[in-house]
Amino acid sequence: MRRAGRSFFPWRGVRSSQDVARLSSIGLCEICRHVRTVPGRQSTFILCTRALSDPSFAKYPVLPVVTCPGYDPSTPPRPGEPS
Repeated sequence: MRRAGRSFFPWRGVRSSQDVARLSSIGLCEICRHVRTVPGRQSTFILCTRALSDPSFAKYPVLPVVTCPGYDPSTPPRPGEPS
């Protein structure tokens, strides 16, 4: 279910169909500077480091993350790309 007033695909820095495929599995966290991967015995977990200082963020968010108020891309978009 979409929330009114929010873009369904707010990803910045998406440059290829491979990027879209990766993003569809974990979402915005793939290219966010606040993400850390935590390897487990049989799985890899996605840790949001913003949750360490702000309790309004989930420490281990439900994936895929399609909207996030704390999203901060790890690389700025190229000039001319939609933001």
